[in-house]
Amino acid sequence: MEDYASKTIVITGGTSGLGLALARILGKRGAHIVITGRRTEKGDAAVATLSEENIEAKFIQQDVTSEEDWNKLAFTVKQEYGKVDYLFNNAGVMLQPNALMKTTLEDWHWIVDTNFWGSLYGLRIFGGLMFTQPEGGRIVTTASTAGVSAFSGWAPYSVTKTALVRLVENYQTEAAKFGLEKVKYNISLPGVFESDIANSTLHRGERYNNIGSNGEEMPQSVAHTEAGDRLGMLTAEETALIILDQIDEGRFYLLPHADLTERVVSLEAEALNNNGQPCDQAIVDFAFYAEKLAAQGITGGGDNVSRLTMSN
Repeated sequence: MEDYASKTIVITGGTSGLGLALARILGKRGAHIVITGRRTEKGDAAVATLSEENIEAKFIQQDVTSEEDWNKLAFTVKQEYGKVDYLFNNAGVMLQPNALMKTTLEDWHWIVDTNFWGSLYGLRIFGGLMFTQPEGGRIVTTASTAGVSAFSGWAPYSVTKTALVRLVENYQTEAAKFGLEKVKYNISLPGVFESDIANSTLHRGERYNNIGSNGEEMPQSVAHTEAGDRLGMLTAEETALIILDQIDEGRFYLLPHADLTERVVSLEAEALNNNGQPCDQAIVDFAFYAEKLAAQGITGGGDNVSRLTMSN
């Protein structure tokens, strides 16, 4: 079991959602918490929230698309705390649903730079730092079930999360092959949990700000309500606890929605083996949880399907 007491933990995207939930849980377990994000006002608010729960946390402003910001972050944390034990490579963004033909190159640059390059910088820079430490370290990267198969309407998100899964798998396999196990790696593949990631497109940095018709705020479902259940939605805290429990169990793949992941992997393998149509999670996710609810005698409430509607 991991002992987080007095450990230094850096969490990107730590000002809300899963990142903030991890900060709260690990702070209560005695860790030194450093959260990062691009917007200072959100960082200050997150630190204040944690402080109310007697958790000391430091916020460092960071744009994960900037290699320079990553280097500054590593230097600052090392200088202040002397080491980095854990990096939760968690920051990520999502476009609102749209067809590939309507997705701009600016959209692609924003999501690839954030989701893929942002995580790769973390793996390289903090992995290198951890290798210089006698005790090494651990890097936990957040991907998604969307990294298992295609996801119509959210193609850029699916593509970047698929790339993250392959990237971290390669870090792990090379660590085992070449005896580089001083740094430990994990990849998490959650399904839907409470988060405002669907509205991250409204807060892009200026160089990516080409929102066009994708500029309206999307309402968010809530876990353990009828609408949330039809998404298989967990709270951010529940998702974080499953991730941490599975790290304790020695798993590499961290699966908060293990039942859904198993189903999607099965359908993807079936398509590959039979040369069938690709598995589309935009269909599977809703059908999967609707079937589970129907088995419990719960039907109706299909209003969430309207959330899949792409802009005209």
